[in-house]
Amino acid sequence: MTKNFKFTKQQWSLIEKNMTGVEGRGGTVGKNNELFIQAVIYMGLSKTSWKKVPEEFGNGHAIYTRYRRWHVNGVWDVILNEIKLDKELHNLFKKVLPMRGKKLK
Repeated sequence: MTKNFKFTKQQWSLIEKNMTGVEGRGGTVGKNNELFIQAVIYMGLSKTSWKKVPEEFGNGHAIYTRYRRWHVNGVWDVILNEIKLDKELHNLFKKVLPMRGKKLK
């Protein structure tokens, strides 16, 4: 992956505990939650169209749909709040999540 960010176990636990789509929390379970987050980071850093999500991340429409649901339901804000003490991770997410403010088509 071109813009892959490797999470430490501690960083991933901060993200994962606030995610939806996780086994045992009801609703649909994401096939690969870390790959989804990697796709969002890639999209945020590359600033490319959601229609051009590289195949290695999976179905672009499914990734966008999940991203948008998290936007609407405030999941990104919860994750940002949770990771604020990890400056590296927080700065990365703040950099890639300005997409939150864009009109989601």
